[in-house]
Amino acid sequence: MIRLFAFFAFLAISPALFSQAKIGLPSGPPHATAVLELSATQQGFLPPRLSTAQRDSIQAPAKGLHIFNTSTNCANFYNGLAWLELCGDSLQSNALPNGNNPGEILYWDGSQWQLLAPGSYGQTLNICNGILTWGGCPPLVSTDSVFSISGSNSGSSRTGSGSVTNAGGSPVTARGLCYATVQQPTLANSVASAGSGTGNFSANLTGLTPGTLYYVRAYATNAAGTSYGNQVSFTPLPSYINNNNQIVTVHPTDNFSGPWANTQTFIGVQSGNDGAINTAAIVANQGNGNYAAKVCSDLVAYGYSDWYLPSFNELLVLNGNKITFNMTLNSGDYWSSNEYAGGGGLATSLAQTHQFQSVCCDAGSNQNKTGYSGRVRCIRR
Repeated sequence: MIRLFAFFAFLAISPALFSQAKIGLPSGPPHATAVLELSATQQGFLPPRLSTAQRDSIQAPAKGLHIFNTSTNCANFYNGLAWLELCGDSLQSNALPNGNNPGEILYWDGSQWQLLAPGSYGQTLNICNGILTWGGCPPLVSTDSVFSISGSNSGSSRTGSGSVTNAGGSPVTARGLCYATVQQPTLANSVASAGSGTGNFSANLTGLTPGTLYYVRAYATNAAGTSYGNQVSFTPLPSYINNNNQIVTVHPTDNFSGPWANTQTFIGVQSGNDGAINTAAIVANQGNGNYAAKVCSDLVAYGYSDWYLPSFNELLVLNGNKITFNMTLNSGDYWSSNEYAGGGGLATSLAQTHQFQSVCCDAGSNQNKTGYSGRVRCIRR
């Protein structure tokens, strides 16, 4: 190393003496085209070894500078614009592509160089989501939420919303919601149109099957094409609005057929409007078992775990919408979470039920808590 350093130093201070030099064996003059020739039969030339980070920290590298990159195990050289990787038989990595036609534009897309073809006369150049594009961009659109209902609803329709936040350079001629039971729905699936233009919009999603998972995306169309918003999902369930303006969700199918409780003990659950309070009191009194209130209390369905056995008045609402809510008809009474309030004695062994008839004669009744097998339809709010 000392001899080589001394040799280069000698070359540096004696330019008039040496116009060419050769190091190594066999001895003799260097190649006619070389200013310096290194010759060896069992050794190689070892350039500086740097990591990519060390290489990139070189300030203003000289054009033609060579290193060996220890991060990629490739020889690198600087061509005056970028570091090039010399791996295999061709230049790789971030080599700049050559242009072919006047007006072509070279840009970096975040991972590699891209060559944009020339535009036509009078066209404007736009940036669409970080990509250079001749002409306009598709609109920017977002999907908001699928919200609920007013009045009673079987779950076969819901209202969704979205927003067109940027027209993309040309008028938005169509917008709305795409929805399906498969992910990433498009215009080829079910569509709920919502007019045109920018801003917030809503649309009614119809033909839904209760208890089925749906995916929704907003869409917007302009002269440059159609773009889609983010995807949201929902499961439509039968619902109604109670007197307190709360949304009450009804499970789409019956949940149980069996006794009201483990024992005939009088608990004192008399709230006609709040089945959640009644259910908690029944379970606290009766404990574990396979009975109406416990089935609803333990139910986990459609992402919810706060189901309860309806109070008598809530059961009346279900009866009033029995077709909408797909209640089982002509097959026995449904349990409420209310006990019979008629007095002591045998009355303590009874709980209130309601008959659901297809034609007439719907009526409340009282059945033995342990001796009658009543139907159960859980609800939540």
